[in-house]
Amino acid sequence: MNNFQQHLQKAIRLIPVQIGLIALFFCVYHLLLKYIMRETGLDLGAVGYNNHVVPLYAQPSFDLSLWILPALVVCAGFLYLCHRYLLSDISDSRLIGIATVCFIAINISVAQIDGYREIGAEGEKERILTLLEPYTRTSLEYYGDVPRVDELGIRRFLKDYSKPEVFDTLSGHTRTHPPGGVLFLWHVSGLFGYNLISASLVTIFFTALTVIPIYRLAGMLHG
Repeated sequence: MNNFQQHLQKAIRLIPVQIGLIALFFCVYHLLLKYIMRETGLDLGAVGYNNHVVPLYAQPSFDLSLWILPALVVCAGFLYLCHRYLLSDISDSRLIGIATVCFIAINISVAQIDGYREIGAEGEKERILTLLEPYTRTSLEYYGDVPRVDELGIRRFLKDYSKPEVFDTLSGHTRTHPPGGVLFLWHVSGLFGYNLISASLVTIFFTALTVIPIYRLAGMLHG
């Protein structure tokens, strides 16, 4: 019995096993939520259980292309680096640096799996990298509300954020969160211009910095 428990604990520590367990959890969560929505009429707004991978506002796609190869290479490289460095005597700063680079590479390569998307009205279609495409959904995402901050001024935007005359004109995503996301992209646009590339890449680079406090927190909790 003790040997079995030791083998089980060792298996759970393996990163591929952890990834599999997390994937299984979200799969069960998705199926359970889909069942609840279908049977009880639970309303998640624009997210529908027939069209989306609930609770995500996303539609499943099984189109394979060569764009999946960079993501596979990055993920394989990530697993290799984990195997090589996680249990080694590598310095904290170097490990954080590697983790940050991996975070950025995974985000970019996975976001780019579908290659290109076509946007625009019929007859005026434009191909755009899938990495940038979410920021073109101005009626749905934070990025579409950046001009509103310029129009109203940051002070009035914050002061009247919850008032109907402002709130009801904001994008769907903005109306479900505090104004921080919009203000972040507003600052980014002030530094780099209001364009899709800077918004996408700066968002990824900035969120990659969360590796640092998470690593420090893990060190405080587990030594």
